[in-house]
Amino acid sequence: MLLAYDSSKSCEQILLFLIDSPAFKGLDLHIINVTKSPEDVKTSLQLKQAEEKTLTVGFKPVCLSIQGNPETVIDKYIKENNINLLLMGAYGHSRIRHLVIGSTTTQILRSSDIPVLVFR
Repeated sequence: MLLAYDSSKSCEQILLFLIDSPAFKGLDLHIINVTKSPEDVKTSLQLKQAEEKTLTVGFKPVCLSIQGNPETVIDKYIKENNINLLLMGAYGHSRIRHLVIGSTTTQILRSSDIPVLVFR
């Protein structure tokens, strides 16, 4: 399974859900964060914190920060790594962006070939 992590409140809820739920124990977990810049130190720190939280309950996550367009990066990662479930937060962008071009969540839901578990 893949967690598209952006450190939003909904992504923190996903982490708590994964940590507390016995249904996900023993499954492979990938956590990626899509950035605009490879030098984004804040994002790297947030990703490291997510990794530490999952390590404490027995996951051995593959964690990566990848530069690019979120929709493209997530879709490519899913296909290259044979991901069967995508977990992501809902609607992390501004209302203006959502009205003009739609949210990352909406675009991924439209194009995904795998189940997507969305947290709000």
